[in-house]
Amino acid sequence: MKFRIYEDKKKEAKVFFRLVYDIPRGDIDLVACNEDGETIDDGLILSIKPSGHVALYSDVSDRIGLSLDSESRVDFFYPDRD
Repeated sequence: MKFRIYEDKKKEAKVFFRLVYDIPRGDIDLVACNEDGETIDDGLILSIKPSGHVALYSDVSDRIGLSLDSESRVDFFYPDRD
């Protein structure tokens, strides 16, 4: 009797990003989405306010593949800071 071992190869999901205009708030959100343009769970990345301020969302999914800080916000690199 012969046995074969098959390994489940997980297919990595493709992640895309898009800008979404939130009419009631007047904000523009950067969201992670799938191939069909549907927002991924916990895929809200940041919001650009009408004032020009940028707000980072917390609890961003680590499945998106971005570097996150301790509050699960996108961890940005600031070249002028250590």
